[in-house]
Amino acid sequence: MSSEAPFVCCPDSKFLLGWKAFLAIGNRLDRLLSSDDEIDIPADEELASAFPILKSPFKRDNVSEPASKELIDILQKRDLFPFLQGAIPLSCVAAIAILAFKFTDKGKQGVITDILRLFRVLGIPAEEHQDEWRRLNAYADADCSYLDMAVDTDSPARVLVLNKEGFSRILGVNIEKSISEELVSELALKHGMTPIFTKKVAAAKIARKKRKEADRKAEIPKTKLSDVVLYDSEAKFKLEYLVGFRKKRKDGVLRLLLYGPPGTGKTLTAKAIAGELRVPLVTMEISQTFNQFIGETERNIARYFEEVEEKSGILLIDEADSFLRRRDSFSRRWELSEVNTTLSALENSRASVILCTNLYETLDEAVLRRIQEIIEFKMPSKAARYEIWAKELAKYKLKAEVDIEALASIELSGGLIASAVKRAHMMEAVMSTDFNLTTELLLGLANDERRKLSGQGETSKKILGFGR
Repeated sequence: MSSEAPFVCCPDSKFLLGWKAFLAIGNRLDRLLSSDDEIDIPADEELASAFPILKSPFKRDNVSEPASKELIDILQKRDLFPFLQGAIPLSCVAAIAILAFKFTDKGKQGVITDILRLFRVLGIPAEEHQDEWRRLNAYADADCSYLDMAVDTDSPARVLVLNKEGFSRILGVNIEKSISEELVSELALKHGMTPIFTKKVAAAKIARKKRKEADRKAEIPKTKLSDVVLYDSEAKFKLEYLVGFRKKRKDGVLRLLLYGPPGTGKTLTAKAIAGELRVPLVTMEISQTFNQFIGETERNIARYFEEVEEKSGILLIDEADSFLRRRDSFSRRWELSEVNTTLSALENSRASVILCTNLYETLDEAVLRRIQEIIEFKMPSKAARYEIWAKELAKYKLKAEVDIEALASIELSGGLIASAVKRAHMMEAVMSTDFNLTTELLLGLANDERRKLSGQGETSKKILGFGR
């Protein structure tokens, strides 16, 4: 701590009343948290209906439920507490209030050691504890966090402390270290932590930051816009100005809808945008999102948006028609809830999102109000097909003399061309010197892909693409 007396003060007199209320709520929560009385969480409606005896919580002394609903409601009204900036989970807001009160009350840094009890005090259902723990961890790791989570590698102890930013923003107090030597000694005595606790905390934080940065880089696509054949001038202009804007405004949010036939480069373009901006691209997988249990799909959707916002990346919703189909086409209420959850996340999240679909006409109209640009991907022209054939052959270093002009004369999507060249590369790898790449072979491979995807035989004239 500073040598001067660290008296607390409201950072801004304009929100003095909210600041006092915040400390008062911290006082109430601290009393519940430090009480020895057992806390009963009232049964939810479904549980109470199945087991009526659980409808009313048992009473032990003055504690009959977690913090009162009114108290939690006040804590969740973020407009009352403008000094809390950014997206902060409920458990973290409560922890900040408690730790701010502890310092105001005792004049020294406090800690929260029983995080599980904090969840119970807040009335967070047991089945949601893991999700809340994940959110708390993510917030404590964030650069703009008001909290630090201290971990002693020689014991299972986990403690929450108000960090330097938290002291400054909430209490108007400047401290030298997030974790003071006095606090280390106190923790060591109370919880059996090792004397070199602070050094381990500092080392663990640096290691976590390096791991997160390494994971983040691993998710950044290597594809760039120069790898994509942007044969439509309007689409090319929109993509270049949006990427340029995001490069200048690092905090900018992208909301794009890419639509068109399969194989025309929508997914490839999404990867190129992320690669150009050097940010992670997270794909919302249908198989990992939709769940047979009611409510789980909505939670999975919310997790994707939270993950992308935390990583400052881009969320790719491929086959967006599966998530955002017109609401008047549903007959089941749970299907409507999934669309509403995705629309709400698009409205309220700060995550950048790229939607891709082959079925533009099936999307709910509300999606369009949440999108900055809608870009159509058309079947490539002959000149574009020529460039795609040349790029794909160069990528796999297939140097044989082939008639690219003849190849480009046949109407194919970019995805079909890429698949044909990839198959030729696989053949070359197996056959080595016995392999002879010819124009006829490539045309045959491309037609194989077309017939396979159309499912209508050799005479089909319908052109289907290979999803890119």
